[in-house]
Amino acid sequence: MTDQNPGSPEQQRALACVLDEIIPPNPDGRLPGAGAIGLGDTLAARPELWPLIEAGIQAIDAIAQQRGATTFAELPRADRRGVLDESVATAPVFLPTLIAQTFVGYYQDAAVREALGLDAGAPFPKGYAVAPTDFSILDPVRRRGAFFREP
Repeated sequence: MTDQNPGSPEQQRALACVLDEIIPPNPDGRLPGAGAIGLGDTLAARPELWPLIEAGIQAIDAIAQQRGATTFAELPRADRRGVLDESVATAPVFLPTLIAQTFVGYYQDAAVREALGLDAGAPFPKGYAVAPTDFSILDPVRRRGAFFREP
């Protein structure tokens, strides 16, 4: 974890595990999981998200402890989905918010876009040609005149 990001290394590890449950790596290795691309650091550095993430990690760690693990990250991968499903009762905003933020961040990542065969840069780096507009289509509106009250 960088100095800019809040939380402990254990919390960052748990966040990476959650992200890998949301978007797991492809079995063929072509696409990384969301936790492997550093998305956790990006999300944790957002001050408006960190309190929600921290509360969610505490909730999933508590559930993991009830199941005999010390933390969520120590659970076998097969057990993590059940913990996340159960966490919806104690931290109902955590998972839906994290899912939305994960998809946005994941598909903006240059390595992911490249693996999908998309350019990693801006969609229109040289601009976008716009056809000239025929403003005569507004003539009927102009002929109608003003129908609002002048101050």
